[in-house]
Amino acid sequence: MRATLLTLVIALCVLKALPSKPYMHTQLIKSSYQHVVRDLGIALRGVGLDITDGAVRTLMVDVSRPLVLARNAIVDPLRPAYDFLGMGQAWGLFLQSGRGAHRIQVEGRAHDGAWQMMYRHHQLDRLGLAPWLGFRRLRGIYSPNTKGPRAQYEGFVSWLAAHVCPEHPELAELRVSMMRIELGNKKEPNNEVETQFESVRPCKAAP
Repeated sequence: MRATLLTLVIALCVLKALPSKPYMHTQLIKSSYQHVVRDLGIALRGVGLDITDGAVRTLMVDVSRPLVLARNAIVDPLRPAYDFLGMGQAWGLFLQSGRGAHRIQVEGRAHDGAWQMMYRHHQLDRLGLAPWLGFRRLRGIYSPNTKGPRAQYEGFVSWLAAHVCPEHPELAELRVSMMRIELGNKKEPNNEVETQFESVRPCKAAP
């Protein structure tokens, strides 16, 4: 009986965690979803399907619609029970208050001493880091809060250097920083204010 109840609770939690809205084509062409489309395409082609990324997006949209309808048909009547048992997320994730924000950027310095921008979130990705650095849980580690960098920030920089440097022997150093941005509105664009929280890691000794 206990095992049955636990299984039921886990199943209800999984259902609650599933998306409540189907995918849209306009959503799947965004950079934050490109790795999902790419990985699913690789998996489908791996089992013998000749499918393009465009067809993968169409498949995701078509399949998500009936799944979301089934999910909502089960979850919606149970919302009072979810609320009573505290099984929902009662706090906002990555809430943005005010007009201040930060964008992570990664630079590499070659052995000739010149720094080059290698990654800027949603703008530039020469190192193929977007699937990692765009992941919401990893953003929770490096994104600064109102008091500055989080305690894990320096460890994150070391981890990133340990991943990037061996694959790019032309780099002598790696530098991670945050561009402070003043968010715009319908009439004004975003304004880049200053670079903050620079942290440098050596890759290897210059020859």
